[in-house]
Formats: sequence, C-alpha cells, structure tokens
Amino acid sequence: MSTDCLGDFDLEVAQRSFENYRLYAPDLVEAAARAAAKEAGRKLLAPMTRGPWEAMPGDRSYVWRLSGEPGMVVKVRATDRQETVRMWNRSISVLQALRPPSDLCTPRVHFAGNQPVPWCVIDAAVGTPTFLTGMGAAEAFEVVQAVQRTQLDGLRFGGGWDASTYARQVREPVAELVGAQVITEGTGRRVLQTVAEHRHGVRECPPVLAHNDLALYHVFAGGPTKWLLDWESVVYERLRMLDVAQLIVSHGVTRPEWACELARIALEHAWEESGADLTSNLVVAMLERAAGKALDHLRRRHQQSTQAVDALCAVLDGRFLPRTG
Repeated sequence: MSTDCLGDFDLEVAQRSFENYRLYAPDLVEAAARAAAKEAGRKLLAPMTRGPWEAMPGDRSYVWRLSGEPGMVVKVRATDRQETVRMWNRSISVLQALRPPSDLCTPRVHFAGNQPVPWCVIDAAVGTPTFLTGMGAAEAFEVVQAVQRTQLDGLRFGGGWDASTYARQVREPVAELVGAQVITEGTGRRVLQTVAEHRHGVRECPPVLAHNDLALYHVFAGGPTKWLLDWESVVYERLRMLDVAQLIVSHGVTRPEWACELARIALEHAWEESGADLTSNLVVAMLERAAGKALDHLRRRHQQSTQAVDALCAVLDGRFLPRTG
C-alpha cells in the first residue's frame, strides 16, 4: 500500500506546484458547443461526462454527443492556457495525419472553429469503453502493437525518447513530488536508485509510435473494429514499453494479475522478436509513468494522488513484473 510512500501532504507547501488553468466561462463553452452542432447540422445532446458548469481544476476540454448517424461528438477547449492551446492544435494536426492499420479505428476531424472559443467535431467511437467491459491482457497488447503500426503522414516528433529522456522525466518530477510532500524523501531516493540500477540494463531500439496516454477508458470495443481516442500526446520512443507501462500504471493497482500478465506478454514478445530482455526498459517506463501521473494530479488537480503513489510503490516492489519460478 502507499502508506509507506505517501508524504505528509500539506496544501500550503504543495500549492507552489499548482497550475491555474483559467477556465473559459461556462456560457461561452456551451455557446461553442451549440455553434459546432449547427455547423454539423446535428442536434446537441448531453455532455458525455461533466459539462462546463461542473468544471474541475485542470479541465482541458468538454465533450458532447451529437444526434444522427454516423456518430459524432463535439469537443470544446476549456482554457486558453498555452500548454493546452499547444496540445489542442497538436491534436487537430495528429487526427488529420493518423493512418491506423486495419484492426484499429481513430477519429477524424469533420469541422473545427474558434468562436466563441475553440471547438471541433470528430467521429464518435463505436462500442463501449473497455474500462467498463474488461479487456484481456493479450487483447490490450494487440492494441499496443496496432499503435506501433499506425502511420503519421507528414508528422515527425524528433528522434524518439531515449533512456536519458526517461531518466530526466523521472528525476525532475520526483524532486517536485518530494518537495510538495506528495511522496516521502525515502521513496524519492528509492525511485532514483532503481532508475540508476536499471539504466545499465536498458536496451534502446529503433523508435516506434506510442499513444502516450493509453488506458482502457480510451479504448472502445463492441463494434467491428476497436477504436482508440485522445491521440494528442503521441510520441516516438525507443524503449518500446511506454504504452504497456501506461496501461499497467493506470490499471495495475486494481488489476494486479492482469498487469503481470500484460508485462509477461510484452517481455516475451520482445524476446521472441529480437532476443532482447526489455525488463529494465519496462521498469524505467513504469516509474516514469507513475511519477508523471502523480505530478499531473498535483499540478492540474491540486491533489495528492494515492492511486499514482500506489502504482509507484508497486513498481518499486516489483509487483507488476511477471512471476518467475
């Protein structure tokens, strides 16, 4: 459990890490949703989760269903914060450039506008989120492989995250998490020590595409083909374990046997494909995901995420690695 890893969280100490998202006024957001529906010639239905009147700190966008077939949704940006603006613009570019393989569907952008605040109309996923219906570990790994086979026409994001990128994206968040008392100093030292130990075993590979936010609530099943949503964070990476690590950190605390099975499948596939033991790659990627998830909760939600810290502790204790012997 996270009790040994959790710091003595104090809002006054932690607030220097909080980010202000300066949310748009709810009436402007709803007006944008109505404008989008009019442009699409559809009727605006209910929000898919919460609407702008139930906004929470750190919200980036809101989504409404539209009437008619084929299914479409309206997405409206929630804030003018520059990081979110960049991610919004990147998302539009990525969705227009994605060329998924035949066993995966991704949304297309049908309409987009900026008045009274930015909005877009995209395809609605067919089926139900697999977070609700369940998805086996082997099936989840098939989604990871489908992402790696997806093409991005005309878009390239550098040479791919390498071991140094991962180490930096562990080291810097951990320092901030310790400073904000989200995790204890001892936990911070354990994380950095574990990364240092596994750096020697990391095997860098030719870069592959990674969704970078792969979770069961973004994967829809039940139709002829699986759908995968929310591609704005897509990157190229060289450890080949980023999306596997994201799935494990997102769901492993509540589904530990599933997480171990997913890790086993991914590591065995890497060995069969290239003869490489990527255990250290997976450990480093999981630590990067868990630290990043905890920091995102701190900065955006202004909270101490026990789920993320639980996942961090589980990675440190080796609980998500496949059982041997």
